[in-house]
Amino acid sequence: MKAMEIIALVDGLRPNRFSNAEKFRWLSDIDGLIHRELLESHEGAPESAFAGYAEGVDDDTELLAPFPYDALYRWYLESQIDLNNMEIAKY
Repeated sequence: MKAMEIIALVDGLRPNRFSNAEKFRWLSDIDGLIHRELLESHEGAPESAFAGYAEGVDDDTELLAPFPYDALYRWYLESQIDLNNMEIAKY
């Protein structure tokens, strides 16, 4: 899934006040964890470091988790929206 696709999906499902820059930071957080905890922890791991996503990243930039695991991005962004809105019961 592409970064802008998941942001558009979440914005459509759960309208919110958060900027794309904040959502890119949250996507960087989760993909940074995936890169460090899953990819780098195995033999033959990619040598490159994960630098995160900047706002306005190329529309063709793919996030790290492939289908069917890419659903985690929707749930993660929605949980961050709830957390930052202090809607702890939803979080």
